[in-house]
Amino acid sequence: MSTQARLDFTINIDKFLYLQVGAAGATINEVGFTLSPLIPATPTSPVNGSNRPVIWSGAGPIFAVAPNGNVLPVTVRSNAGQVTLRATAVAPLVSGTGTSTIALSQISVNSSDPNLPAPPLDGSTSVNVVGSAITERTSSWTFTYAPSGANLPAAGTYTGQVTFTASAP
Repeated sequence: MSTQARLDFTINIDKFLYLQVGAAGATINEVGFTLSPLIPATPTSPVNGSNRPVIWSGAGPIFAVAPNGNVLPVTVRSNAGQVTLRATAVAPLVSGTGTSTIALSQISVNSSDPNLPAPPLDGSTSVNVVGSAITERTSSWTFTYAPSGANLPAAGTYTGQVTFTASAP
């Protein structure tokens, strides 16, 4: 003799999506660049003071760029399918006087992991994070700024803000 009892199981797993750009916590990280003109670039450096001779070709100066905080950790985790990333300018790079701007397209971002690419800061396109049913990617994004030619900025302190958005279906 035997008997049977049926038992059905249901497990409901909600979708999640996690994005971290910069240090963990509630702090907003800041990427900075200090530009110093070099006239001429080589082999002679200008000497401080008045009426000091400098050998110069007459060409426009080049800028030495000193980055500060320009390498940030990035993490994406999700179980919701294909994850896309997009950058959006909350506030463009504007000088303190508000008269000059620097296009965010002049700042590039390179990722240490091609499976977690950085989107262009000007918001022109989104990028796909390579993943599977469960996506867990970490990377370091390096921000660079190298003005030249017609892109030389006017003197000043430029501030702006970008947000990054992760989306999944």
